[in-house]
Amino acid sequence: MKGTVIIMYLGGIISKIKRFINKSILNKLLVSFVVIIISPILIISYFSFNRLTESIKTTYNNDNIYVLKNIDNTLQMYFDDFDRLTYNAFISYDIQSILINNSNNINVEYANQQRFDNFVENLIGDRNDIEGVYLVCKNKNIYYKTSYGDVKLNYDITGEPWFKTIEESNGKFVIVGSHAQGYKENVTLRYELTVARKIKDLNTGETIGYFLIEIKPDVFYNIFKSINLNDWHITIVGKDGNIVFDPVIFDQNNTNYIVKKGDTIQSITNKYKIPINEFVKSNGIQPNTVLTPGQFVEIDGVAVKFKDLYSGVGISSLSNGVKTETSGEKYLITKYYSPLGWTFMESTPVNTLFKQINSITTPIVVISLLCFVTFIIAAYLISRNIARPIKVLKKSIKRVELGDFDHKTVLNCGGEIQSLAEDFNIMVVKIQNLIHEVYESQVKELDAEFKALQAQINPHFLYNTLESINCLAQLKDENEISQMIQGLAKIFRYTISKDMGDVTLGDEINHAKNFILLQAIRYEDKITIQYNIPERLLKAKVIKLILQPLVENAIYHGTEKVSRRCVIKINAEIRQESLLIAIIDNGAGIDLNKLKKLKVLLKSDLNELSKFDKENSSIGIINIHSRIKLKYGKQYGLEIDSVEGEGTTVNLVLPFEEGGLANV
Repeated sequence: MKGTVIIMYLGGIISKIKRFINKSILNKLLVSFVVIIISPILIISYFSFNRLTESIKTTYNNDNIYVLKNIDNTLQMYFDDFDRLTYNAFISYDIQSILINNSNNINVEYANQQRFDNFVENLIGDRNDIEGVYLVCKNKNIYYKTSYGDVKLNYDITGEPWFKTIEESNGKFVIVGSHAQGYKENVTLRYELTVARKIKDLNTGETIGYFLIEIKPDVFYNIFKSINLNDWHITIVGKDGNIVFDPVIFDQNNTNYIVKKGDTIQSITNKYKIPINEFVKSNGIQPNTVLTPGQFVEIDGVAVKFKDLYSGVGISSLSNGVKTETSGEKYLITKYYSPLGWTFMESTPVNTLFKQINSITTPIVVISLLCFVTFIIAAYLISRNIARPIKVLKKSIKRVELGDFDHKTVLNCGGEIQSLAEDFNIMVVKIQNLIHEVYESQVKELDAEFKALQAQINPHFLYNTLESINCLAQLKDENEISQMIQGLAKIFRYTISKDMGDVTLGDEINHAKNFILLQAIRYEDKITIQYNIPERLLKAKVIKLILQPLVENAIYHGTEKVSRRCVIKINAEIRQESLLIAIIDNGAGIDLNKLKKLKVLLKSDLNELSKFDKENSSIGIINIHSRIKLKYGKQYGLEIDSVEGEGTTVNLVLPFEEGGLANV
């Protein structure tokens, strides 16, 4: 419904524009000039804007890639230091000794822990970017030194999904992105990074443990701050699809949350991208628990997938310069692949980029509009000068149209229009002379026609003569002759009457009855006529002389070619807002091949119908069909069906139009 209204509204606007253009030649010239002027301006502006936009986007993208490379180089140097630290652990005699001599004996464990603490203090010193250091033994024992507290007893950290990356590293340095921290008694940071190395026996090469260092995510903020990128939105994604860093989640790097009014388990887990099962487990509640405002809940650290944080955006489908919608806002993406195995993505709101473009395009648009207005004024003045003499010539033509043949058009514009005005004056003089000549010719012609009419017999003489014969037949009791003469007189009067326009269906029925009357006397009792015509349809307007030729065909085929009694039915009805008249007979019917040719002919256009052989026996049918099509259009006409040996049905399809009184 809304679409229909819009289409109608647009149609109305287009109609108004067409009326304005067609109103005068001035409007046509003005619109033509406007189109000629505005088209190149719009085309040039469009391509210039696109070229400018693409240029800015390309420059912006190249600059971003350069910055991301610098960030990557800084991070590589930063993690090279941790590579060195983990390698020192790999080759450390103390670490090798702790892992090889590890046992569940409490004294041994205490000694190993002291030895490990000393090693860590010597290894990292007073660095504040490290959250914790862990040494995982093959028997699942964990030696650790952290800033947050204790590790859960008897916790199998090697069973964590993220630990698989370390297991498969074969002793190489590994960086693990955000991951679950179920091994901690007290989680202080929801998200953090872990670097690790599998430790092997230096003598046998067998795996004897794992060395892990947890890094606070502040390192990214410090790097961004050092190169003035505080306002940038940079996302770093690991090979496994886990987010290594993103300001959306690292700005929420707090494990304690105070429930607010309206908060639910679903809303909190959606906001912080936490699986519901992990949230209820860490807080000791049920999935259907109703949270109370002011209540404290823990939002423990979990691994966050890029696809979870930015739902509907596939990282593999992103390419440099592509506008991508996230959370209802459009961003321009710059993507860079790091040797660290990470994907760096910088996303800039398109609105920010277009502020730069607008600052350049605004002056151009203002200048273009000023030029456009100037061109329009010039176009109007030029159009008016061209249209003024044409208007004068038009007024002169109108005066001549009203009969003022003495008027002369005077123009001083020069060129083709002045030449046209002079030719028009000459033409007016010639028309004035021709009018006098035609007038004299018509007077002579009318005089000749009058004399010729005097020599003709008045048609009323024929009607009066037939009436005299009718009276004589009645005096001699020749009733059949009297009826035939009356019918003939009516047929003659109806056929040669000057009115060849529309008549009523009742008039046509009367004419057909007069014809049938003559034929019934001729064929005695061999003809039966049945009428099925509603009284309302007798007033319908039809073309003159369309029923009698069809009735004549029906009588001929019903009496001349078969021995049974001829029954002719004349029916009329309204079907789909059209008047349908049917003439049905039980005569000999039409040969199948002839019927096919006749149907093909009836479907032909008027040019083909006019070429139809005048000697063909179906000339009456074709004549009626052609007249109906000429009068009402190609959707109307005559249809015919026949079964050889059983009879024929001829249908006339005309528009239904009620007329005046019907004389039946």
